Amino acid sequence: MSQTASHARPILVVDDDPVARALINEYLAVTGLLNPRVQLPDGVQAIAEMQRRADLGADHLPALVLLDRQMPGCSGLDVLRWMRRTPALADVPVVLLSGDSAAAAVTQAYQLGARSYLVKPVGFEALGAVVRDLGLPWLLV
Repeated sequence: MSQTASHARPILVVDDDPVARALINEYLAVTGLLNPRVQLPDGVQAIAEMQRRADLGADHLPALVLLDRQMPGCSGLDVLRWMRRTPALADVPVVLLSGDSAAAAVTQAYQLGARSYLVKPVGFEALGAVVRDLGLPWLLV
C-alpha cells in the first residue's frame, strides 16, 4: 500500500532546544522529505508519544526518531534504552544528535542501538546524507 504525505509515518524530532528543533525541521524540509514531523521538547514527552503510537499499531510508529543525546531529566540515551526494550519500537531507527564528539559517547550510542550519530551543529548535507543512507522505505521524498 502506498502512503501519501498526510498518512505517512512521522519523523519525531526530540530536542530541548527550540532553535535546534526549528533548524532540524528546516534541514528535513531541504532534504525533500514529505513525512510529517512531530516536535517534542523532552524525553518524557517523546516516550509518551511513542507509547501512544505503539498502542495504535505499527502503521502509527515513527519512521525515524532524531533524538538529542543531552536533555535534562530524561536524556536521549534514556529514551533510546526504553525504545530498545519496547518490542514495538525496538527496530525504529534513531539518529542521535549531540554536541559531544568524544569517542566514548559515540560508542555508547551505537551500543544502545542508534543507527547514526551526528555532532551538532549539523549541516543540511550531513543530515540529508544520513537520512538517505538509512534507506528507509517509509520515508517519502
